[in-house]
Amino acid sequence: MKNKLSIVFVVILIITSAHGIFAKDINEWHELETDHFIIMHHNLDESTLSMIAEEAENTYDKVTSDLKYHPDNKTVIRIGPEEKDQEDGWEGSYGVDSKTIDLQCPTQRMWYFFQDYESYIQEALIHEFTHHILSDGYKLGLPDWLNEGIATYEAKKKIEDFAGYRKFRTVASKNELLPLADMWTFYLLLEDDEIPLAYVESYTVVEYTVNTYGPDTLVNILIAQRDNPDMHEVIKDTLDVSYEEFELGWMNYVKEKYGEPSYNYYFSIIFYIIVWILLLKIGKQIWVKTTKK
Repeated sequence: MKNKLSIVFVVILIITSAHGIFAKDINEWHELETDHFIIMHHNLDESTLSMIAEEAENTYDKVTSDLKYHPDNKTVIRIGPEEKDQEDGWEGSYGVDSKTIDLQCPTQRMWYFFQDYESYIQEALIHEFTHHILSDGYKLGLPDWLNEGIATYEAKKKIEDFAGYRKFRTVASKNELLPLADMWTFYLLLEDDEIPLAYVESYTVVEYTVNTYGPDTLVNILIAQRDNPDMHEVIKDTLDVSYEEFELGWMNYVKEKYGEPSYNYYFSIIFYIIVWILLLKIGKQIWVKTTKK
């Protein structure tokens, strides 16, 4: 009987705690100030707020070190409840005009039992703070393949976790990648179903740049782009290759690293397996004959 009562008590405790991570007053803004951030929230519970503050400071150290820029003022992070059509547990956005990072967090505490929510928060913070650094420290109007590429690369999201990864591997194999010109502004130049693909591709553009030309290359490109809006000239001046050569090099890199194996590849594997089986049989027959003698 006691065991049954204990189980009932635990269930009731979980259900009553699932009302949300916000306190009753959800309309009033509260602030927590850290060394580099002002975190605005609606009575967010203390443990979650403390974790966000710690992740924010870790984000600051990483991104400012990588991109060699420190903002003059503290960055505002505004935390609100999840949107109605929100897919993931945590999502983020950056307001260029307001210079504010907005995070939408899950209102149901039950969500925490099934998700690695700290990694969601970390990824969202790094991605959006990177946008802030690029906007505040370098220049508005960076092409999206560079802006989103650096933000996703900084967040170190596994490329396999991108929504467009499967399609990306297929188009990489067929030499049908979206060209850089089409990824200059995602939401103006691309169809809705192409945008997930563009995020994966932009990640690989940055990955290719770092792996081929060195980690300091990104900052060199950003500095050059701040003074010269012509990306063709920027690439030429910083990488010593033409824009077209850079794009072709990236496409070849992607095909080699991420492209799906062709049918010829599978046929060659099968062929070699058959040859090895035949050789083993022949070898066995020779061994039997020699041992009989």
